[in-house]
Amino acid sequence: MQCSFRGERRLVLAAGAGKVYRVGHESDLENVPDGAVMVARSASPKYVSAMGKISAAITDLGSTAGHFASVAREFGVPTLVNTGSAMADLSQGKEVTVHADGKVVYDGIIESILGSVPVRRDLISDSPFFRKMRYVINFISPLKLVDPQSESFVPHECRSLHDIVRFCHEKAIQQMFHMGDKRIRKIGGSKKLVSKIPMLLYVVDVGGGLKEEFVDEKKIRIDEIKSIPMRALFEGISHPDIKWGKFTHFDWEQFDKVAMTGAFVSAESAIFASYAVLSQDYLNLNMRFGYHFVIVDTLCGDKTEENYILFRFAGGGADFHQRSLRGYFLKGVLERLGFEVDKKGDLVDGQLRGEEKHIIQQKLNMVGRLMGATRLMDMYLKDSSVIERFVEEFMEGRYHFASVEEDS
Repeated sequence: MQCSFRGERRLVLAAGAGKVYRVGHESDLENVPDGAVMVARSASPKYVSAMGKISAAITDLGSTAGHFASVAREFGVPTLVNTGSAMADLSQGKEVTVHADGKVVYDGIIESILGSVPVRRDLISDSPFFRKMRYVINFISPLKLVDPQSESFVPHECRSLHDIVRFCHEKAIQQMFHMGDKRIRKIGGSKKLVSKIPMLLYVVDVGGGLKEEFVDEKKIRIDEIKSIPMRALFEGISHPDIKWGKFTHFDWEQFDKVAMTGAFVSAESAIFASYAVLSQDYLNLNMRFGYHFVIVDTLCGDKTEENYILFRFAGGGADFHQRSLRGYFLKGVLERLGFEVDKKGDLVDGQLRGEEKHIIQQKLNMVGRLMGATRLMDMYLKDSSVIERFVEEFMEGRYHFASVEEDS
């Protein structure tokens, strides 16, 4: 038996063999055996920690331009990405041979393939020119900074140009994605979104995000927006079962108005505004809900392999324990939605990649509902006993949890 993958991209001209080890979650990486063929749904950057142990790697999703692909090339690990069906086709413990150059995964250990790469003597490889090139390449090619979460991912640990480029790229992405950490002034050319939701939101169209007849308007409504991801997310936020400003314990909507319209700042101040940068298939949303903020960065287009959703949630008005409890709720729901999630205290980062356009739209709708349902959740969560139940109830269609007395 053999599996031929037409849609994947080969990363190295080589072959590797071993027993299939399926990685479904980050925790599985701790048990990857030496010499295994790692099979995963996505080419997550977190999976590079196993690169020194495996003989080959196969993923359903991924790109040759991604971090995982770069590290695979550096380690010389035969790797196939974007196969579409490796997780479904390859069972745990099955012995296979991965022929990256031939785009084929063979059943069993095929020694003839493993030994088929000829060792050719290059008559000029030991020339003075190549000796000098090998010396220079040590300052250009090796990649040491493979884990952005590591304490060693700092400027003074860069040992090559590859490290410098990798560091700068990662920090640039983080800076873009963390824009919500900073107070930003009102953006010129932005348009105020008018809706029934009690928030101040400005929209910036960078091309194709608005219907042409409304491009010059100062105020717009959601039905005047063409952006596919923005409409999907806002449909979720506007779900009729999400109750805005009608919480049992405290009228937070009125409190916000009083606090902001006093002697300190206007309720219309851009300091408290949310911002959406959008095009027809792209959205970067920095949204403030009271004392916490949410960032959604997403691409929802026709090229499945390029589609993604990045989600970040942090902050809150309650104490750290309650904010952290809300983080566990968010993590539970996002994982149920298929996201890879990293939680640190009240900070929750999630990512979903490589799904078809209609799936991205569905997930954005659910993310919108999640944003609405958790707006003030940190104020009434007291202990972890209800988290799992709340996650289950959310997935079943409950989007209002404020009246804790009703749940006891």
